[in-house]
Amino acid sequence: MAKKDKNSGFERQAAVLGQFARDAKAPISQSSAVAVACQGKEEREAYRAEQARIAAAKPRISFYVPK
Repeated sequence: MAKKDKNSGFERQAAVLGQFARDAKAPISQSSAVAVACQGKEEREAYRAEQARIAAAKPRISFYVPK
């Protein structure tokens, strides 16, 4: 069994999960972790849209000829 003292992993895990819970309930502008996640989502969506536009404009050419 793990040693349970003041600085144990149990206490740190509880603190981290508590902070995540507080961040999730706070407005997005106040929560840096949530704001970063939302910003990343927007960047990924923009990147995927750009890649789809490029793929549609320039179709792939294949020189493979089956025997």
